[in-house]
Parts: sequence; C-alpha cells; structure tokens
Amino acid sequence: MIKRLFLTCSLTFYISICVAAQTTLENENLKKTGEKPKIILIEPDVELAQVLASGQNETRADWSEAGTKNTEYWIKEYFSKNDLDFANYSIPDGEEFNRQRQIQALHQAVGISILNNQTLKLPTKQSFNWTLGKGANSLRHNDADYGLFIYLRRGYGTGGRIALSVATAVLFGAVPVVSYQFAFASLVDLETGKIVWFNNLAQIVGDLRKQEEAERTIRSLLTEFPQLDLPQIKFGEKSVESIEASGGNCVSC
Repeated sequence: MIKRLFLTCSLTFYISICVAAQTTLENENLKKTGEKPKIILIEPDVELAQVLASGQNETRADWSEAGTKNTEYWIKEYFSKNDLDFANYSIPDGEEFNRQRQIQALHQAVGISILNNQTLKLPTKQSFNWTLGKGANSLRHNDADYGLFIYLRRGYGTGGRIALSVATAVLFGAVPVVSYQFAFASLVDLETGKIVWFNNLAQIVGDLRKQEEAERTIRSLLTEFPQLDLPQIKFGEKSVESIEASGGNCVSC
C-alpha cells in the first residue's frame, strides 16, 4: 500500500510539472563481446489502466498484456534492422524469477530518482552516475552485454471521466487529468550494473493497445538510443490520444 502511494505521488508530481523527454547517453559506441553488441530485453513492466470518472485508476490485464506484446514486437523490429544482436530475456523460474523481479523493482526506483534529479538537481549528483548494482550481472544470460529495461504506465480516460472533465471546465475553469502516460527506459551494462543510456517520455504518444499505434510510443521512448537509427516523432502532430488528453494533460509542451 505504501509503495503504491509513493508511486502515485511521484507520478502525479511528474505529470504536473510536465517534464519533456530527456535523453542521457554515456557513450555512443556500445561495447561488444561478440561481433556486435548483444542486448537482451528484460520483460517490460507495462501497466495500462482506465481512468474512472472518480479519478481512480483501474488496471486492465487484457490491455496490459497487449501493451507488453506490442512493446516487445516493435523493439524487436527496430533492433533486427540495425547492427545490434537482440534477444528476449527468457523468464526464469524459482529464485532467478524472484531476483529478476527485485532488479525490475530497483530499476523503477532508480528511474524515478533520475527523473526527480533531472527536475530538482541534487547537489550530490553533478554528473550522470546511476547503477542497478552488481546484482544486474545475474541477468547476463548467453553472454549478453546489456539489458534493456522498460517501465511504462498509461491511463485512458473513460467516457465518464471525459464528461466530468468538460463539466468541471465549464463550471470552474479547471480541467482534471483525463489521461496520462509515464514511461522511461534504461540500457544497463550487465557486467557492472551501470546505466549507460536513459530516456523518459511524459508526452502522450500512440496507443499501446494497438500494434500500429504502439509503434509511435516505442519509437519515442527509444529516442537517441545508441546505434539505433530511428526517425523523430513530431509532437506537434495531433492524434486521437492527444485530443483526448488535451484538456488537463501535457501533450505537446
């Protein structure tokens, strides 16, 4: 309960200040133990929910599953067309499964700390120096050089929430959040645990529930990924999602 409350507060704060995507890259040239850098995709932490009229989030398992599959699909598509050796990280059983979950939880906490530091600079963090620790080495299967971590939360406003938003705007001039998108991705050196690339995405881009629309989301999330040539997303382009969220969300700021 405390963990969920902390995450909710962090998410609310992050959306309210409307932080634009910010990419941090340590080195443009990835190291490699084989002919080319080998990257494994750690099971994406994707949670999609509907925002009820009351403002509460109701997680949808079917949407989350579709979002996870679409995320994996587009990452595989991008990486297969570039000079990168890519594979999905097979979900282990038993103790290894628990260890993976612990490292994913650590990635979530470190990612939120990075975002907070980008907004309110900590005097002790003058340079980008973040790590998941030596424990990340346990995920180094098949001599993988790096692990790609994805954390994404997306809320879709229901008809009731949209109606309430319109009514509140008319009566009080204030527009409550209808929908939101909060995501970040990290590339981790599995030998040392050091985060060598990080990107966050606050703008609502695409719809992870639909494979074609999900491409825009993942392409934006992988902006300036090392050795990956992707065309930039133009945030000025309106979409169904941006129109839905325009009253109360930071879509193109």
